[in-house]
Amino acid sequence: MDIDKIYKKLLEKKETNLEGYILKKRVAAFTFAIEKKLDEIEVLSDKIENQKNITFRRKSLEYRLLLYMFQAVFRLNMSQVEIVLNCPNNPELIEFFDLFSNETTISEQEFSDMNKFFEPFREDILRLA
Repeated sequence: MDIDKIYKKLLEKKETNLEGYILKKRVAAFTFAIEKKLDEIEVLSDKIENQKNITFRRKSLEYRLLLYMFQAVFRLNMSQVEIVLNCPNNPELIEFFDLFSNETTISEQEFSDMNKFFEPFREDILRLA
């Protein structure tokens, strides 16, 4: 089904705040795939942790890794990720990320730092994603 048709149907149902909405099927597919690969993600997380000096602790490495994968899978930029994570119509996605960090907001600087931090591991991360 075409994305425009989906939004049109949601608007007909008087759904509001559609900016940043991701279809539940896509969220379910993403979370299911990630859950199946949690062991591999943990191995990669340990590899990164052993090779890099991690200075951030406010948000877990796993949270940042999953966010990086989310960005890659859905082909979003930082602003779009922020909009998606703040969209009340994505409760399943927000719940999923809440499992890894109770603070799902991320600043532009943190996002930029995260991208630089993961750059040496980009191929491994994208393979998993």
